[in-house]
Amino acid sequence: MLRRCLEHKRLALIAVLGLATACSVAPKQQSQDTASESKQVEQVDAVKLGYKAGLGNDLYYNLITAELAGQHKDFENAAQSYRRVLKLTDSDDISQEDQYRIARRAWEMGRYIKNADLAELAAQTWQGSDQSFTPRLARIVAVEDASPAKQQQVLAEVFDLAQPQRAAFAAVVAKHYRESPAADAALQMIDGFLETHPNDADVLKAGAVIAEDTDATAMAYQLWYRLSAVATSADEVFDAQAHAAANLRLLGEPAEAANRLRGLHALQPDQHWVALEYGRSLLQSEQAEEALEVLEVLADKLSINPEVQYITGFAAFVAKDYLKAATYFETALAKGYSDHEARYWIGLAYMQAEQPKQGVVWLSTLGQGKHWQRAQHLTGDALAEMGEWEEFETHYNNLRSATPDQAARWFLAQCQSLIDVGRYEQAASYIDKAVEADDEDLEVRYQRGVLYAELGRFQQAETDLNLVITNEPEHAEAMNALGYMLIDRLGDTERGVPLVKRALDLRPESAPIMDSYGWGLLLEGQLREALFWLERAWSNTKDHEIGAHLGEALWLSKRHKEARVVWAEAQNLPRGNRDDKVRQAYERLGIDPE
Repeated sequence: MLRRCLEHKRLALIAVLGLATACSVAPKQQSQDTASESKQVEQVDAVKLGYKAGLGNDLYYNLITAELAGQHKDFENAAQSYRRVLKLTDSDDISQEDQYRIARRAWEMGRYIKNADLAELAAQTWQGSDQSFTPRLARIVAVEDASPAKQQQVLAEVFDLAQPQRAAFAAVVAKHYRESPAADAALQMIDGFLETHPNDADVLKAGAVIAEDTDATAMAYQLWYRLSAVATSADEVFDAQAHAAANLRLLGEPAEAANRLRGLHALQPDQHWVALEYGRSLLQSEQAEEALEVLEVLADKLSINPEVQYITGFAAFVAKDYLKAATYFETALAKGYSDHEARYWIGLAYMQAEQPKQGVVWLSTLGQGKHWQRAQHLTGDALAEMGEWEEFETHYNNLRSATPDQAARWFLAQCQSLIDVGRYEQAASYIDKAVEADDEDLEVRYQRGVLYAELGRFQQAETDLNLVITNEPEHAEAMNALGYMLIDRLGDTERGVPLVKRALDLRPESAPIMDSYGWGLLLEGQLREALFWLERAWSNTKDHEIGAHLGEALWLSKRHKEARVVWAEAQNLPRGNRDDKVRQAYERLGIDPE
């Protein structure tokens, strides 16, 4: 009866496949394990019954069997049944559209059950009724998890196309995988294929595009570079060389990237993306003025492109043309560039251009984001520098109201703004409030200890700094601050030098700690050892106080000319506190500054 039904009233293919959808909701489980076992037994029995009834070579019977086996997770029978279905599509009298439906469904099943052989066979059958690139791509996707040998075989077969179809198909593959989570698998497949076909330009390009768009930068560089050597047209060579250079910049070689892009840009100055990469490479390799020259031309050509306007503004900022930078950043903002980024850099540019009022105006419009806290600090500093004390107080009061859990840190920021303009006593009152707001914040305690030492409140400073060291035994900065205070302000090298040495062991490359240790050794009379550490500190960081100490050590070593050279350089550096340490060195040594 069933056989006659299938012979005389063939089910429409869409109805057969629709049966799978209807069966996709599993029946309620009595016991998951026993139910699964019984379904598999039923399925095996159904296959046997079908053969007994003479249905073993019936396409529709095998299709139903395959779908039901799949729904019941009897994947072995599902795969076997679909293989039979695919073989029968060639001999059975079915339409091309139905052949396509069956092949596509078999491919989906093969992918779902991770059966590469079934998926690839289905894609081959699919290709027989569809001459587009889609089944070819399906064949590549089918073998993502297959052996390297199988992958290479499939790639060789599907890329067996005449130009320009071959290059067009390579672009399809690249587009598919650049948007796919399986990009890594595709790159491995392509890498394996290129081991035996190293000069296949189309596959090289497909791999390069996928690698570039998935941030596999090293592989992208290698593939573009190799493509530039085998490409046949001048345009392809140019494009490959430019992409290789762009990836070289991302690999941390901006100067070499700029050298390569310089010639390419001169060759085709209207290639805007090349000009942009050239400008970026120049900027990243600290050739800011040349970068600005290139990017300004591009910004004029692409006046509506917000990214180009922004990068040009950044080049102007690095070149210290701050007002020009602000103008480009404002243009980028008007054209739609990231509101947060643009507003921050506009404000910062005006600050650097010594137009703090305009800087404050822009930074005050900045919403919450990665630059927000930095913007609040800059605003506080600018208001203090301008002497706008009412606005200064309002600014920090508003911040404490908006973020009460950060009150201690805002008091600390307010304190630092006052220190920067030399209002030390007023700063101390705010740092006391910071401790009141959060007496467990060790950073606040550390900063108060440093400020108290500067103000000569040595006992209170020692209490705060010891508290920090007790709770954070590896807080090298607190050890250095306390040790330096003991050495420099109290003359207690016996306690101070060992503390600074502990800090130096923890931060062996810290110039301030080297300076403290060298200064302590100098005051103990260990001149040669002191010189060693002070010279290391000075070569590491040019700082007014380090220069003062090194100059004194050089003078005591009878190297008077060198001492005066160091002191002269140090005098032109900003001082970290109120004291002129070089002048103090002259006075201690009884030297005429002239």
